[in-house]
Amino acid sequence: KMLGLLLRGMRPLVLLFCLACSAGAFSPLSFSPKQLFVSRLSGMRKTNTPLRFQQKALRAPLQSRGVQCSATSDETLQHVPVVDFHGFVTGNAQEKEKVALQIFRAFNDIGFVTLVNHGLEPEVLKQTFRSSRDFFELPDDAKQKYKYRGAESNRGYLRLGHEKLADGLSDIKETFEIGNEAETEFPNAWPVEELPSFKDTMLECFDGLDEVHLNIMRCVAIGLKLDPEYFTPLCNENHQNLRLLKYPSCKRDLVKEEGQKRAGTHTDYGTITLVLQESVGGLQACRRDGVWVNVAPVPDSIVVNVGDCLMRWSNDELVSTPHRVVSDPTVTADVLPERFSIAFFCNPNKSTMVECLPSCSSDANPPRYDPIKAFEYLCGRLSDTISR
Repeated sequence: KMLGLLLRGMRPLVLLFCLACSAGAFSPLSFSPKQLFVSRLSGMRKTNTPLRFQQKALRAPLQSRGVQCSATSDETLQHVPVVDFHGFVTGNAQEKEKVALQIFRAFNDIGFVTLVNHGLEPEVLKQTFRSSRDFFELPDDAKQKYKYRGAESNRGYLRLGHEKLADGLSDIKETFEIGNEAETEFPNAWPVEELPSFKDTMLECFDGLDEVHLNIMRCVAIGLKLDPEYFTPLCNENHQNLRLLKYPSCKRDLVKEEGQKRAGTHTDYGTITLVLQESVGGLQACRRDGVWVNVAPVPDSIVVNVGDCLMRWSNDELVSTPHRVVSDPTVTADVLPERFSIAFFCNPNKSTMVECLPSCSSDANPPRYDPIKAFEYLCGRLSDTISR
């Protein structure tokens, strides 16, 4: 009798185990959930999000916590949409809506889009890359004069190996961060002695990218059936960060499918990120089905991807996609060439309360996250990835 009672008591546990197996929760992984979602998990710890909502958020980007991220096949090379943004910049209301919905569909699907004819002059982009190279070519002791000063300021130089985006492994890159020039509490660190024109070049690019950023947020508002200017007063105080990146030349064996990367698998923390690429590729995004897609460089284009804050704001309707930087698939040599890119991380105003948008919840789909001030959220996320 005792044995019978024990067996009957175990039935619910056995049933739960079977359901989990059928859902793939215990299937073998070629890429661990810890690696794939490390940045999103660290952010949730900072916000005291209830566990049931954390689990929903983990499933949202790739539909399942147990998804496999496999190597990219030839069929998936063109799956990041390329959108001509000219119609939004210069068109009438109908043309703007058409472009906005193209971008919104991409954000709802893979979370990435490549924009051409975005309104920023190609010469501005080229000069910014030239100035970026000039900075990274300075001697180490000169660059260290402008070293990174913490997550609250989020400005300055980070030397090789200081950022760890995935599984505790150091990224193979060095960076320089530039913030809002009007902010006096955390001033930018300008190398005026070494590079007199550097500041003006960066501020011109900063302001141009901020205009693109606000236009993209207008597209998001249209897609979410909000007023096109809904996000403008919430994101217009220029609390963005311009990040210059140099990935030094390295042996191909150092950048492996499992292990260290030029930039480890991560999601971005803000609303959206604008990325400029030169000719050397390597950026990859992970589709919802778990396949890695190459985000190939397109001349004079801007790659845009959704960040965790916008995913949170939209109640997971938009996708903050895991991405990484590995070896350029078009390069076959044993030594990878150096790679330069520029990222413009866009954020809400510091005082903006990030809470579920009015069009993104219902009785059947209640808000999944607690409200939180944008600055508190972003500082917590940044502090988890920087090695001091």
